[in-house]
Amino acid sequence: SGPRAAARRTSERPSAAAVATLDPGRSPPDAFAVDGREVFLSYPSGAGRSHLTLDYLERRLAVEGTARNGRTVLRLAALLAD
Repeated sequence: SGPRAAARRTSERPSAAAVATLDPGRSPPDAFAVDGREVFLSYPSGAGRSHLTLDYLERRLAVEGTARNGRTVLRLAALLAD
């Protein structure tokens, strides 16, 4: 079914110091990238057992947010393009 991905939009831009506290090796092979208020997540084996949880991200980044899976993000982008 291909790679699983999610996007998380935070209530405000996390500080660089907060982003630096995120551990890239916390849950291999899962990965993340922070770009402004967005956190992009890759869960090759699925999000169910990942340690890159929304709770972990909120605590480390000190911001609240909402998450959507990759399929939903693509659908929303298509709606906005119309």
